[in-house]
Amino acid sequence: MKSINILFLLLMAACCSMAQTGRLQALSIGQPVPELPFRGMINYSKANPSIRDFKGKLVILDFWASTCATCIASFPKMEALQREFPDELQVILVNATESNAVIRKKFERSRLYKPGIGLSGLPSVNGDSNWRTLFPYHTVPHHVWIGADGKVLAITNYYNATPEHVRAVLSGKQVSMALKKDLSLEGHSFFSDGLIVPSHPSQHLTMSSAFGAYLPGGGGGEAITRDTANGLLRKGFYGTTPLFLLKRIYAEEGGPAARVLVLSNRQDKLIPPADKNLRDNWLLANGCSYEIQLPLAQEPDLDKLMKEDLNRFLGIKYGVEAGREERTLPALVLVKTDGGPRPSTGEPAVYHSDTSAEWENSKWPMITDYLSRKLEDPGKPLLFLDETGLDDGHFRTTMQLPASSLKDPELLREHLRRYNLDLERTERTVSVVVVRDKMDPGK
Repeated sequence: MKSINILFLLLMAACCSMAQTGRLQALSIGQPVPELPFRGMINYSKANPSIRDFKGKLVILDFWASTCATCIASFPKMEALQREFPDELQVILVNATESNAVIRKKFERSRLYKPGIGLSGLPSVNGDSNWRTLFPYHTVPHHVWIGADGKVLAITNYYNATPEHVRAVLSGKQVSMALKKDLSLEGHSFFSDGLIVPSHPSQHLTMSSAFGAYLPGGGGGEAITRDTANGLLRKGFYGTTPLFLLKRIYAEEGGPAARVLVLSNRQDKLIPPADKNLRDNWLLANGCSYEIQLPLAQEPDLDKLMKEDLNRFLGIKYGVEAGREERTLPALVLVKTDGGPRPSTGEPAVYHSDTSAEWENSKWPMITDYLSRKLEDPGKPLLFLDETGLDDGHFRTTMQLPASSLKDPELLREHLRRYNLDLERTERTVSVVVVRDKMDPGK
């Protein structure tokens, strides 16, 4: 009889567990998180803890995937956050779609798998889809903040995981973090739907252009569609910024993004803030999407029309105008010394974080493009130019630079010299896109 009772209890427990899992529904802000186990948690003292085990702490669930470079690059930042608040915060990495074995197999031959470089020592749950049921997402990183009382505080973007935001939450203050709700889960897609929807299915647009406000959760990217059946072309930039539009629309055909110099007193509206704590509110005020549709026969006019559209938009919203100019500007020029960096071969890998930038067997433009993004500021007249002659499409090398060196040109020179490289301070005359305040026609 005793064994029968035990079997009955085990069956009841299994049924209850199945029923509980079957009832799982997506949670919203303010709702309590159910006592669902973190099944197979690694890097933690218990194998299957639940939210109850972290009661009294702020918990951040960091949803990620092995294909997401941004996710992996953010691990050191999350580890630093955990170290700064060891008793009040618990960061938990959640990969809801891949098991421990799958992740290990993907990274065991990569530098990203080495401790302290890529994969993290933070508590992790892998392959448990129940957490994705509770907190649905389409894109990662995806962050969920759970308060000390076990209730959902925020479902937001990864860049909101800052010491300032954590400190404010722990002190009981209200923190403004935009809701990250991937609208693609509801069937919305900029890429298939566009910005303009005809009033009737039989109404076909022949030409249009539109700007839309930033839509949190709407996704982002650039797309071009050629509809040969209807003879139409559509090009769009979605979930972006005015600065990105300037760089892409003014780029030379087949070339890199255009250099932009903002001389307007509206710099704070045109250039995204470096402070991540301000990013959500800035995007809501200044983020945008742009789309143009025209007959395929008019494709040669596309660049001209996009520039005209962009200048109308910038003039109406910000009172500025943009155009290409030749300018002589201060420059940091990268040159070779003693033969330059050594070539390397093998599996390429790139790793960027808040503390370091590393390239292994990487093509040279990947390194110089990164340096250009870090050293050039559209609000300041300073150029970065590569004059090493290594940009032939074939040269690969291995290099590591601390993030601190990217804020100090002299420190950067010290690190570059290890690779037989140097930075020369000089001037160069180049073509740049200059953004300036529009002249008041009444003056």
